[in-house]
Amino acid sequence: MTDVPKLATDCHTHLFGPADKFPYAENRTYTPQTASEDDANQMLAHLGLERIVVVHASIYGDNNRLVQGLKNLGDKARGVILLKGSETTQDLQELDAAGVRGVRLNNISSAALSSDGVADAFRYIANKIADLGWHVQVFLKGDDLKAVLQHLGDMPVPLVIDHFGFLSADNPEDAEVRELLLDRLRAGSCWVKVSASYRLGGDGRDTARRLTEMLVDANPERLVWGSDWPHTPVNRDPKLRKQEQPPREVDTKQLLTDFMEAVPTQDLRHRILVDNPANLYRF
Repeated sequence: MTDVPKLATDCHTHLFGPADKFPYAENRTYTPQTASEDDANQMLAHLGLERIVVVHASIYGDNNRLVQGLKNLGDKARGVILLKGSETTQDLQELDAAGVRGVRLNNISSAALSSDGVADAFRYIANKIADLGWHVQVFLKGDDLKAVLQHLGDMPVPLVIDHFGFLSADNPEDAEVRELLLDRLRAGSCWVKVSASYRLGGDGRDTARRLTEMLVDANPERLVWGSDWPHTPVNRDPKLRKQEQPPREVDTKQLLTDFMEAVPTQDLRHRILVDNPANLYRF
């Protein structure tokens, strides 16, 4: 693998447990094995990375367990939380001081909102955090993602899109959303996380490579990379949702290698792994 640049960042990870200290939501859809700050540090060392972004996981409900993780990981860490809605200005300022840089909007884990509801939620969050320099990170696909992309013009904060927007490289069924995303990306109106290729349909590695090439061609200054470590369990049987499940069998280092091989120059890799995260997350 091409040498990983100094200060490279994994921009999409989660922390889990221990459950007796950080209990999961009662209505969660799965129970993962513990993935601690020590585990995260080992993962970073294994990949040759030096910075990390921890993202809120749906199984924590409105408990932002990651804030404690940011304190434990130190200045190399930043976070993306779930907004409860009751936070005061002081609460938000304290979260910013702890390293929080964004709020996640997730309508995939529960699909509780209509596409119009997603757009309204995006607008509410954006207005709530506008003075902080944060962003809204969306875990959306299809019509929900389209609804947000169509409303970017009047939004006061950046939009960051998880996991390639769950797009294909050539499926005509999502061509409209794909072209809309690329158009917004070319204009510098959104960011995209090149992350979690194994969540994409078909041959995830091939799809990720082709999408990465498209995205880099559109605007490399609005891309960041993430592993999606520790790769949440694939077994979502409702009967087993409270039984601890192992993570997916994913080679995290191979994900980084695939990304490095899909990006044509070391300068571009440095931009996406180092410069862009420093800009977006204020490292």
